[in-house]
Amino acid sequence: MLNRYPLWKYVMLIVVIVIGLLYALPNLFGE
Repeated sequence: MLNRYPLWKYVMLIVVIVIGLLYALPNLFGE
């Protein structure tokens, strides 16, 4: 089971990372 990762897990991971960056970048550059 460890070898098989469904596509939706990758999509969800990418979405979470993108949202995290969108929230983090304004704070980093806003200072």
